[in-house]
Amino acid sequence: MKKVFFIALVFSSYFCIADNDREKTKYFFEQIKELEFQVLDTNFSNDYSFTLWNSYYDSLNQKVYAGNYFQNQEIFRYFECDFKTAELKSIKIPYPDSLKRPDSFIQFKWLSSGNFCLISNRNNHLLIYSLDGKLINDISIDFLEKENKDCIISPFENYLVNETKLYLQTSPSFYSIGDSERKKIFNLNYGLCINLSDKIKYTPLKIKYPTKYQNNNSYYNNNYSITINNLKQIVCSFRCSDSLYVYNDKNYEFKAAFYAGSDLNPHFKPFIKGNEAKRSEVEKYALTEPYYEKILFDPYKKMYYRFYYDRLKFDKEAIKKPLISEKKQSVIILDENFNRLGEVIFGNKEMHPCSISIPTKEGLLNVCDWGPSGTHPSRRKFTLNWMRFKENNNFSFNGHLSK
Repeated sequence: MKKVFFIALVFSSYFCIADNDREKTKYFFEQIKELEFQVLDTNFSNDYSFTLWNSYYDSLNQKVYAGNYFQNQEIFRYFECDFKTAELKSIKIPYPDSLKRPDSFIQFKWLSSGNFCLISNRNNHLLIYSLDGKLINDISIDFLEKENKDCIISPFENYLVNETKLYLQTSPSFYSIGDSERKKIFNLNYGLCINLSDKIKYTPLKIKYPTKYQNNNSYYNNNYSITINNLKQIVCSFRCSDSLYVYNDKNYEFKAAFYAGSDLNPHFKPFIKGNEAKRSEVEKYALTEPYYEKILFDPYKKMYYRFYYDRLKFDKEAIKKPLISEKKQSVIILDENFNRLGEVIFGNKEMHPCSISIPTKEGLLNVCDWGPSGTHPSRRKFTLNWMRFKENNNFSFNGHLSK
């Protein structure tokens, strides 16, 4: 079907804080420019959010991609933009005949060439596809069950070294861990590197959970995030730890830990044991407790960005439950040597970088889907905006500083 699009280019000099608050803010993110696209595609989903799970920037061909996999339809849908025109595309996914449960492919990740992969925990398979829907590789990952049968496998959302090296997150399942097992399980090594070159090779990483996890505490979500720095070291961020953990690139041995906590002074309260089966308690904990979302290294600015979500109050009597989007957010910035440069704290309605931001030479690129128009349900609005971290030279506030 023919795609119709509208593009507007806006060069903006406004800041992500109000003018009257700027003198109280030592650091901030400045929006450099914004592109807006409205794309018409009647075959596309009319859901409000397209849910851009992660993005990919092809710096060589100057294209940006963002997409998601819809398992119930067995369709991969994505947004493609060359900064002049934009399209929404859909691909029917061909599954290998040997797979009996294609609906279990719920993990999606872009690869460095613009290809993408799907990962299944149920089938223990990793499938790699090209953007024309061709199956390139079918990799069995059932060997992981030999080490930990309850291990959850998922791709790290924000980094791939190149087309021959794929890092996977392996983490213990929240629901399958009993009190007697927790200390043992959190003392195991986690993470995996798959070499996709001529002969597929699996190399276990040696990522280990912090002491607070090992001391029989549960924090509901056992996910962690990694990024690769300019020395090719793995830098790991756990959701409930103020520190970053660095691992060597060759043998993946632990090297050092660096403080990278929020000035909002998060206190990570362990999940109450025995409540795992109570859905209301799990939901309350997930919505209200603070956590670090992602760690991202910017090779152009040689900075780290760590994304944080603060504690949210929960009123049992409230008719409307709080939303994750209502959490106060911040971005902690460190230089390449892990020296803390500052923290930018945002209000609920302020524009800010998101955890799927893409580092580019111009700044952090954010791809946002604003959903369909009320009057034109098949027309969807997408924006691309570039932001950069700055120090306020006019800072004149004598109160609390974000150092």
